[in-house]
Amino acid sequence: MSSAPMCPIDKSLNDSLSTLLQSFCQQVYEYRRGGSASGKPQSSSNAPGSVADHQKKLDEECDILELVRDFVLRATPACTAERVAALRNRRNELSPIYRLPTELLALAFEFAVCDEATPVPSRSRQRPVVVDLSHVSQRWRHVSVSTPKLWTNICDSAQPFLDLFIARSKTASLTVTYTSGSFTGIAPDGSMYSIAAITHFDAVNAAGFLPLLAPHIDRCRSLTLQELRPGGFERFLLAPAPRLEVFHAELNNDCAMELDTFISLHTFFGGQTPLLRDLLLQGVYQPLTSPIYRNLTRLRLSYVHYQFFSIHHMLAALANCPSMEELALSRVAFSHMIDQSASLSETHIHLSHLRRLELGHLETPIMHDIFTFVSFPPFLQLNVTLFGDGKDIRSIFPLPVDFHALPSIAFTRHLKLEILGSTLWRIQGRAHDLSDTSFNLMNDSTGAPVEDIFSAVERDLPILSEIESLALKGILDSSLSVPSFVRFLRRVPTITSLTLESCSPSFVNTLVERSYSLCPLLTELVIKAADVTNASLMDVVASRTTAPNYPASATSPTDLPTPTSASFAAEITLLRKLEISQCRFITEPTVRALKRLSVDVIWDPTPIPRRPTISELTRIVASAPPILLGDRDPLEADLDLSYHDFHF
Repeated sequence: MSSAPMCPIDKSLNDSLSTLLQSFCQQVYEYRRGGSASGKPQSSSNAPGSVADHQKKLDEECDILELVRDFVLRATPACTAERVAALRNRRNELSPIYRLPTELLALAFEFAVCDEATPVPSRSRQRPVVVDLSHVSQRWRHVSVSTPKLWTNICDSAQPFLDLFIARSKTASLTVTYTSGSFTGIAPDGSMYSIAAITHFDAVNAAGFLPLLAPHIDRCRSLTLQELRPGGFERFLLAPAPRLEVFHAELNNDCAMELDTFISLHTFFGGQTPLLRDLLLQGVYQPLTSPIYRNLTRLRLSYVHYQFFSIHHMLAALANCPSMEELALSRVAFSHMIDQSASLSETHIHLSHLRRLELGHLETPIMHDIFTFVSFPPFLQLNVTLFGDGKDIRSIFPLPVDFHALPSIAFTRHLKLEILGSTLWRIQGRAHDLSDTSFNLMNDSTGAPVEDIFSAVERDLPILSEIESLALKGILDSSLSVPSFVRFLRRVPTITSLTLESCSPSFVNTLVERSYSLCPLLTELVIKAADVTNASLMDVVASRTTAPNYPASATSPTDLPTPTSASFAAEITLLRKLEISQCRFITEPTVRALKRLSVDVIWDPTPIPRRPTISELTRIVASAPPILLGDRDPLEADLDLSYHDFHF
């Protein structure tokens, strides 16, 4: 079988290789024959020898050839690899990114590292970005290693490289985030763990992580510890933290809900945190007399039981934070054994910089004391979540209520009232469209009947007479009578905009001008997800765009007279805008007729999304792929199954 013909370049290289190998063999042969001191080989006898001598010589030549072959096989990759690496480095240096100054390249690396600091559940990394950057090229490695700032963000993926980050960050301030629950893999016992399933495994890892970090606490600018368990981390947080500005410590949710299970005997950082401004403690106890509560601008406490302190100690701590901008207290309890005679009646706390106040699941006396002894600025965002039967607005504010001391309520011009389920309610208010001043009051437990809720709003919110827009959601005539609805609307005569979402159609019918004379200044009406009929909607709009004495038999725009009397214009403001969405009984001919009434009509015929039946849900679950431990049920991702008060 003949071999394939060689191309010219192969033939040339083959000839050169033969010559090169022959030269190598000659050098080895001469070396073995031995030479003089100058290295020249000795002359050999040309006399013919025996057959054995010729065989010995041939064996020697084979041995030399194999030796040369092995040498070439070893030396060629090393020589070529070094040369190729040098050529590739030179080529890379000619690419655009290598022309960037070192400062710009380091800045680009900083952006990559900052992006990694934002947790994304779908993105899990085995190594930190900066570690990967340091393994791309010599220049990238030099830039990354010589830029300490790139090594200051110690997040979950950086924990196995903690010593490396500590060393390369030199003396720069550290941002440390330990968030157990962001890994996905196999625990030492062989069980699967993922984002929502980590408990004991990473809690144990925290005990190994914190001892390595403890000697460098003095370098931490921000320290976030989550999914902790009591008794395993406090002793590593005793050293002073002169650079610490942000400290978040959160117990595992199961532990945090047990308010009486854990009281730390340690004062964090020895009380030496002169720069601390942002403090979050969930289920983590620190005495209210600790210096850690001083000069804060952001304080969030949840699931903490101060067994040896009262609300007055909390207020005293707030008095030490005159620049407070955000305050959130959720499920915070105080001891009732403290002498309540130690009153702050002679002291009033002014939090003039407070932007946001969140109170959730607090006892009524606690909220009353807060609103009694603390003065709030006019631009406050107020969120209050009640819990317990029979709780209403009076459970929040002490009587008599002076809303002039609460500008976020006193300045309200836009009000929304929602009924969530049968008895859960939420009231939201906002000063005006471009303002951050707002309030949000909510009861997420079994509350009062809807009739009582509306009565309480009428009784306790004197601002109703100045409201400009009103939105009602989830109000049904089975829980609120039509007369009660009419009485409530008469308390808001100044509204120019009214939204009825998921409300009974009987409430829409009350807006016919000749029926109850409600909302005389109304110029905008929004109806969403209501079973209002074509006839009733036509009746409402026609009564507010024509004279109030139009014929009762008028069923189309051609039957309606044009308003001409001056008395009519003085009695009622004409409706200018109508929005209809997800109203299944409204048809296109009715919409066309409404548009001829000199009103701007916006119609969205999209039907209300139908809820799946039990059998459909069962079929979906049965056909779904198996879910790994800790993964969220896909059905829960689309269904809001619970009410949350705060998002710490």
